[in-house]
Amino acid sequence: MIKLYGISNCDTVKKAVGWMKKNDIEFEFIDFRTHTIEPARLARWLKQLGASQLINKRSLTWRKLSEPEKKRLVSGNDIDLLARHLTVIKRPVLETTSGCHVGFNANDYQHWLD
Repeated sequence: MIKLYGISNCDTVKKAVGWMKKNDIEFEFIDFRTHTIEPARLARWLKQLGASQLINKRSLTWRKLSEPEKKRLVSGNDIDLLARHLTVIKRPVLETTSGCHVGFNANDYQHWLD
């Protein structure tokens, strides 16, 4: 099953959800604000994507973190901290059989979901 992770009021997530529905692609949406994302999944995302691609350094959540917390997130070594601050993750995160992807671009989604 394809899974799309994000925040329901995020414009980019809304675009991705709309694209998926328009293209009749079955998926499960998981909202970061209402669901806990298990540490093992976060660790897989970090391993596959790397912290530089997964962490949104422009987010409000990022700006509120202390410098030591930011360093731990960037190093990819603090899954518990990431789990406590899920909104620092770039959105949406798309999980497919081929792996996970971050962000939304219709051409990329078409390629990933073919």
